[in-house]
Amino acid sequence: ISNTRYGKGLSTTLIDDDAFEDAADKCETQVETYSGSSAYVNRFDLNAIINTGNTLFNNVSLILGSMQGMMPYQNGLYRLIIEDDYDSTFDFTTDNIIDGIDFTGPSKKNRYNRVTAKFINPDANWQGDSVTWPDSASSDYTTFLSEDNNVVLEKDINLTTVTNFYQARNIAKTL
Repeated sequence: ISNTRYGKGLSTTLIDDDAFEDAADKCETQVETYSGSSAYVNRFDLNAIINTGNTLFNNVSLILGSMQGMMPYQNGLYRLIIEDDYDSTFDFTTDNIIDGIDFTGPSKKNRYNRVTAKFINPDANWQGDSVTWPDSASSDYTTFLSEDNNVVLEKDINLTTVTNFYQARNIAKTL
């Protein structure tokens, strides 16, 4: 984003270096391919051709999509945030509720009990491939389906920047 030829040419004074460094560390976190495999991959990698003829917005969206990232502009700086599990910073109790409270959970159109991720697989001669999580024969799928009153809630996603089976599966699992 600071490169004047291929990027936006933003001044480095507008970039939160610590947030970008933290995001890079999260992307390079090693995750086990599957439980007990003793084989590890980066949590996220970017494998894409960036077309400088596309709009900056579209290119940044493509890059952010590869890492479940967001790039907000906060307090005069661009930050990079990787979607992650965070500890709660506040506990709701009856002592800190002032008035009535309404709670609305996610609708079925935003919830899934099975996700299929499509990606390009180098092990299949760089052809399109897919991975589904959870597997239909797994106890996870049975549990999720039961919790959703046996209503199948499936989602297909295209991971155009992912070329690793296990990274694609982990993104499907996160969704």
